[in-house]
This record gives sequence, C-alpha cells and structure tokens, in this order.
Amino acid sequence: MEVYFPTYGWIEFEATPAAATPAANTAGTDDINLSSSASNELPYWMLDDQYAASGAGIDGIPSAVSPKLPWPYIYSLGFICLLALGVYVTRESLNRWVSRLEQVRTAHDAYDRMCYLADRGNAGRFEHETPAEFGRRLAGNMPGLAEPIDDITSAYVAARYGRQETLDGSEMIVLQKAWVWLCPNLVKNMTRQSRWSVIRLFWSPR
Repeated sequence: MEVYFPTYGWIEFEATPAAATPAANTAGTDDINLSSSASNELPYWMLDDQYAASGAGIDGIPSAVSPKLPWPYIYSLGFICLLALGVYVTRESLNRWVSRLEQVRTAHDAYDRMCYLADRGNAGRFEHETPAEFGRRLAGNMPGLAEPIDDITSAYVAARYGRQETLDGSEMIVLQKAWVWLCPNLVKNMTRQSRWSVIRLFWSPR
C-alpha cells in the first residue's frame, strides 16, 4: 500500500512485517549473555551440576572444577614412608639391644652373655666342658676372636675360682674392651642361623 506524507508525496508502506522485529531477537540474546556472564562470575561450587560438568570456565577457558588428586601415587608414597620408618625403628631397636648387651659390670656378666649368644648361634657350652675348654672350642668356631674370648674366660675363672672376687681397674678395662669387641661378632654369628635370619635383614655391626 501507499501512504501520502506532506512534502514527501506518496511512499510505499508495508503495514504487516514478514518477520519479528530485531529488538525481539536481541532480547533473547541479551538474556543468554547475562546468564552466561553471571555464571562466569560465580565460584564453581555455586554452579549447577550440568554447567560444572561441561567444564566451561571464564571467558571460554576450560576450568578444573573438581581436580582429581593422584591417589595411587599418594598411597604408594605413604606405604614407602611407613616401610622406611619400620626398617629404621627395627634397626634402632636392635642396635639398642646390642648396646645394652655390651654394657657389663662384672666378669660373670660378660661370661654369661658370651654363653647366651654362643648358644643362640649353635655354639653353646656343653655341660661337661670347663670354661677353658668352652673358650677354646668357641675360639675355634670364630677365627680371629681367640684373644677376646680368652680374656673374658680368664677373667671369669679368676673371679669365680680365685681369691679375688672383683676385678681391679685395669683388669676391668681389659674385660670391657674384650667384650665390646666380641659381642657384635657373637650377634652376627647368631644371625647366620635360619631362625634369626630376620635380624640379619635389619641389623649389621656398627
């Protein structure tokens, strides 16, 4: 149809538009943009599950909404730490046990502990053996340790069968040095037995 406008004349005019106005179309787009921008400003824990699962982030950059921790590596590291701690505690306990064994005050203490450790290493004293005979047989089973074995045996015999029940200062020093030398070797000889093999895995002479 045509419409007359003053000073312009007749102008063609379409009374019924064929499509929706641009304003109507932009309204929906503005709503979508507002919704998207509002979602970008919210922290991930306030987003809907569907939006969070999409991995959408701010300005189109994917965001790690729920980062996964490397649990298998954490478990493995924890197990290794516990194992190392167990080995350390076991070694320290064995070292303290040996240190306590090395502390003797009398010749009886040193000789009794020598017999105890020798027995655990299948080299114990027989009932019919004298201390001297036992000392010689033990020295034969442990080459290179005849001197400390003889010092301990002699000090024990002198303290038990002699007139002097206690040792003087110099004799006590000799006894203690001999025992500190012999004790770790007796423990090492003991760990060669299958029933004490676990100790060998965690302990070695200092």
